[in-house]
Amino acid sequence: FFLGGASNFVSGSTGNIEISSSKFHLKPDGNVVISGEINAESGDIGGFQLESDQIINKTVSGDNQTTSSLLSGVTGGYSNITRNVTNNRRMLRSLFSAAGAKFSETWQYNPRTDLVTGGISSTLNANMFRTFVAAGEFTIPGQDWSWEHADPYNDAENLYESFSILNRSGSFNSTANRGLKLKYKAGTISSTTITSEDKLVIGCINRKQVTTGGLGIQGTVHYGVSGSNDSSASFGHISTTGKIGIQNGAAHSPNTLLHIGDNTTDTSVDSTTYLKVAKSGTVRMQLCSTNAGVVALHLGDKADVDIGSIEYTNSSNQLDMYTNASHAIAIDSNQKVGIGTSSPSQKLHLESSTADQPVVLIKNTNAGDGSPRLYFEHDSSSPASADELGQIRFYGDNDGGSSKEYARIMAKAASVSEDEEWGEVRIGCEDGGGSFSNTFIVKGTRVGIGTLLPQSLFHLSGTTNSNLEIAGSSTGVITIQSLNDARNGYENIKIYSDKLNLQANASGEVGIGVDSPVTAFDVHSSGTEIAAAFGMADDDNAYIATRVQEVEGKISGHTFMVGTAAIDGYSSTNTTALITSTVTNSGTLAGNLKFSVNKGDSLNPMMTIESSSVYLEQLTQDDHIMEFRSTGDIAHGFTDKVPTTTFGAFKKCSATAGGLMVRGFRESGTSHSALRLEGSLNANANTGKNTSAHGVIRMEAHQQSGAGHATLQSNGNIMTVGTNGTVRVIFDQEGQVHLDSTAITNAFDDYDDAMLVRAMSTTTAPKAIIQNEFDKYVKYNEKTLIEAGLLGEVSEEEKKKGVRPLVNSTGLQKLHNGAIWQQYSEMQQMKQLMYETMVEMIGKEAADKKLEKHGLKLLNQNKD
Repeated sequence: FFLGGASNFVSGSTGNIEISSSKFHLKPDGNVVISGEINAESGDIGGFQLESDQIINKTVSGDNQTTSSLLSGVTGGYSNITRNVTNNRRMLRSLFSAAGAKFSETWQYNPRTDLVTGGISSTLNANMFRTFVAAGEFTIPGQDWSWEHADPYNDAENLYESFSILNRSGSFNSTANRGLKLKYKAGTISSTTITSEDKLVIGCINRKQVTTGGLGIQGTVHYGVSGSNDSSASFGHISTTGKIGIQNGAAHSPNTLLHIGDNTTDTSVDSTTYLKVAKSGTVRMQLCSTNAGVVALHLGDKADVDIGSIEYTNSSNQLDMYTNASHAIAIDSNQKVGIGTSSPSQKLHLESSTADQPVVLIKNTNAGDGSPRLYFEHDSSSPASADELGQIRFYGDNDGGSSKEYARIMAKAASVSEDEEWGEVRIGCEDGGGSFSNTFIVKGTRVGIGTLLPQSLFHLSGTTNSNLEIAGSSTGVITIQSLNDARNGYENIKIYSDKLNLQANASGEVGIGVDSPVTAFDVHSSGTEIAAAFGMADDDNAYIATRVQEVEGKISGHTFMVGTAAIDGYSSTNTTALITSTVTNSGTLAGNLKFSVNKGDSLNPMMTIESSSVYLEQLTQDDHIMEFRSTGDIAHGFTDKVPTTTFGAFKKCSATAGGLMVRGFRESGTSHSALRLEGSLNANANTGKNTSAHGVIRMEAHQQSGAGHATLQSNGNIMTVGTNGTVRVIFDQEGQVHLDSTAITNAFDDYDDAMLVRAMSTTTAPKAIIQNEFDKYVKYNEKTLIEAGLLGEVSEEEKKKGVRPLVNSTGLQKLHNGAIWQQYSEMQQMKQLMYETMVEMIGKEAADKKLEKHGLKLLNQNKD
């Protein structure tokens, strides 16, 4: 041995030669270990194991590792590797060119499950490491290459190999066919040949999938990544068909380009599936970024790799989806979903700037009678009547730029009582006045328009003149039809542009509220009073019209009937009242209006209105022919005569002879008038005082003269005034007034009648008389006149208002009579006094002659 430098030659204790601190090292067990550099100038180098060696300027070739040209490639291998079951081997191999360039080798390992000496042909190089360096491969300088493994020869152990490749140059050569490559030989190994193909291998060799027999290896070789000390390849498999599987179970092969799952799930896929994630139980896939980052999954093609994507923004906790490179769907942190908007305001928010968009389509393609459905549910723990169940609202902008609700559809639970549930649906609109009106409602089986409480199957309510309008074209027809029990079509209502035609059956009778109408228009109501109502016309007027031919004697009218069924025709047995109008003259049209009432199954006319007069008919009735009542205001109490609310009445004076009695009834009051007759004249009253000077109120009495009137007979009473059947005053045909003398109770014997008469004049008309010296001796005044009943009493307040007291003419007449008698009596007394004085002075004879001379007589001389 040639030792250069300061190396020593040392002989070990076992008799072997050991060279220490040199380039050549012999181990005590006899094996040669190269721990330094060997500069082989010439010859072969063999019989030793390379660990961390460098061969400079030479080539290793052949089984004996002979040197040759490095550039021609290493084609040899090592067949005499010593088995070592105790120590794992770490092999690091570097090749350098003559110029100092460093190259890497590729290695192929042919495993065996056992180590049988001479049991296999050495040409197959089984159980060996073999190097292959082909031209153009692994030519990048600065590469280190290592391979670490457990003992591959112990068939009781699993094999783990790993290797690493370090790019010391820091860059890759961009020249074609250059780069970093890993290859393996795969194919069918027979006794003579190996059909191979270069493929990429990453992972461990699953020895459990390899079988031996004869000369070679039979069956499919699987490759995988294992995370445990076994052969299950728990992290996955790399299939020889170019598929990668990340899964549990050694026998499960990937069936897509990338298959994540286990061997307990369904493995069926179609031909377009390139990624499958399957596992029994829960399956999860996770992408993570920083708190402020975005996690995204981009979908696309070569031209546009992110035309579709799914992105999650961690800062806002919002998930966004994009299609055709535009935002499509957003789900924010409050689980609000937006389609067409990235800022949804509700749980589901659809938005579009395109006309007539967005559109929601719910479609069912089933051939049966089922249909797609949309459900609204209010699941309340304490349901109550009037709970809202759901709403659909319609919003739009006004011309001020503000969003405004214009209409809504709302469902409510009208009653939540078990087995008695019923609901309602409301359709409401903005009414233009700044308020929201529920204009249409379906409540149970009732429909209401303009009311929230429909009282019938169809209830319209409103304040406008027109509540229901059905319009059609000028030549069209609006038809409302129904079917009878035989399902034959019946035209019930036809609405034309200028008329209304009602038909209920072939005969033309129309029934409202009645199944079998017997007249042309038969109306029946289940209500308590009103069967039909007619509203105002467009001009705020209302008419109900009947029409007959313009022929004298033709009658139209209205009957009031009794009974549960309609009867064609009226009579005294089914009609309580009748209103008729008769054509009284044709050509120059005239008519009347007659009111008839039934009494005792007798339908009698009670009032007739002619074209120029009105008359009442009482027939043989003797009670009031007309009464005037005021219920609520009047209660006079004369119930023996009339109802207590009657304030006026007309009646016959005699049941058989006639005459008119006018009656007035009144409660107590300040005016005390129960019957008042007034006349008002728009001119000055007649001031004449003769037999043709009539007053504003004119009352006349006549007696019959043939078929006309005549003046009452002489001394006939024109008018009487009395009380309770007794006459007190009579006005006769000669104009004289006759008073009931027994009714005159006034007596003025305690007064000086003449002075009372003078007091009446001085009190009532002081300026109309000429007073003299005797007026100062009048001892009576207004108070005396009032006390005597000659003058009405008027208070000072009433006098200020212009109220004047009235004079008792009857009392005044009696006063005049008394005054005259008093004057007569005094004169007679004066005559008697003068006579007696003359008798005393001149004697009786002379005194009698003087009386006779003057034509005077004493009272006693007037006696018979």
